[in-house]
Amino acid sequence: MSSWCKTRRKAPILSLFFIYLSCLFRSASGRIVGGGGRQHHEEEKKLNALSSLNVSTIVPSLRHSTELAHLSSLVYSFRSADTQDCSAFPLIYQEYIERHQPPIFIHTNATYHCHMYERNEQDTQVLIVSRDYGDGHGYVAVVYAGTDDFRSAFTDVNLLTTPFGPEVNGTHPLAPTEDVRVHAGFNNEVFLHGLFDRVKETVKQVKRLNPQYRIFTTGHSLGAANADLTAVAMKMQPEWKDELIVGVNFGSPKTGNTAWVEYVNAVEGLGIWRVVNGYDLVPRLPGIRFHHIGHTVQLDRKLARAFWLHEGDPSLGYRGVPFGWNSFSYALAPGAAVQHMIGHYTKYLDQKSFQDESTYYVDGFEKYKGYEDDDGMEPPVTDDDIWDSIPDDDIMVDDTIIQEFSEQYLALMKKEKDGDDLDNVGLEGLNPSSDMYTKAM
Repeated sequence: MSSWCKTRRKAPILSLFFIYLSCLFRSASGRIVGGGGRQHHEEEKKLNALSSLNVSTIVPSLRHSTELAHLSSLVYSFRSADTQDCSAFPLIYQEYIERHQPPIFIHTNATYHCHMYERNEQDTQVLIVSRDYGDGHGYVAVVYAGTDDFRSAFTDVNLLTTPFGPEVNGTHPLAPTEDVRVHAGFNNEVFLHGLFDRVKETVKQVKRLNPQYRIFTTGHSLGAANADLTAVAMKMQPEWKDELIVGVNFGSPKTGNTAWVEYVNAVEGLGIWRVVNGYDLVPRLPGIRFHHIGHTVQLDRKLARAFWLHEGDPSLGYRGVPFGWNSFSYALAPGAAVQHMIGHYTKYLDQKSFQDESTYYVDGFEKYKGYEDDDGMEPPVTDDDIWDSIPDDDIMVDDTIIQEFSEQYLALMKKEKDGDDLDNVGLEGLNPSSDMYTKAM
């Protein structure tokens, strides 16, 4: 890597914008293009033919990912329903169909059954639904809502970590060691007040009646982080040790330390897929002490790409996310706030992925081409994005950035609710560099 590019460590945030543009696409990558294999029945056949260890290599079907994205959007509608159970689900579902016209629900005659909805004193919202495809096949999904105002989750004072899982008599039975640590706020939302126990029992009841159903967890924003922790915790349960559990989430922040990443990524029978829309800022948060588990599915303007366990693996020939992935979003507000909105995730999947699946969805992982990684170095290397010291392409995030981004997001949510068109928000805001933004996307 050139010494000129290394100057980004000392550059102010705004000037990083221009440095990143010139460095971002230095890495060459190859796109894997395969035939078919993403339809529901094909995916089921693949899963049945594989050992549990290999399940994380099977990309969730576009159908499943789109359904889960819409469920992650639908769960927000419960906020205005003033309910603590499933009684409002039929009306909420029908109103969602009428307002958003999601093709995946309309054209497939989707039928869902609500088994649990709860919004507790911590404002954690979780919905459990199932869908039957016939012949006993289907899935049960644990769906978490995010929050519109996430300032408190990412400010320095709240960036505490804790051993993964519930605390029982001073111990953490789900954590293999006390060094496996996650964001304390996310952990509390999933495990305090017995919420996870109720989620687990509900899923067990559904599975008891429908043993062939698959188990998904999903959510958006902070709800995506909750979904990740829930997927790992469910996989730790004895009754699901041989079960294939898959988390597909949207706009998830980083959830834990390097020990957490190493632990989760080695769990057999667990697949974590984090979908990222363009330069959505939240997946780049909360900072350098936290890291991502699972695979990254990057949805960009010109194509979609999947990155093996986020950081890649030179021994397998898979590359990690491109240089600048962690940092570029900071220069693109308010566009980065727009791209975090769940409606823009579902819009991409509905209008782009379903129109041209080979370009705007994924069926494999990005491979090295010309033996370059995200810093232009020949493998094998240790990717800088997971260093314990300050990575080359990370930015020290302060509370001001979080405050500004959250305020932009709240304002945009109001505009969307009022019916404003947000498709071009952020492009003009980069003036005079909006052309650079367009090219980068």
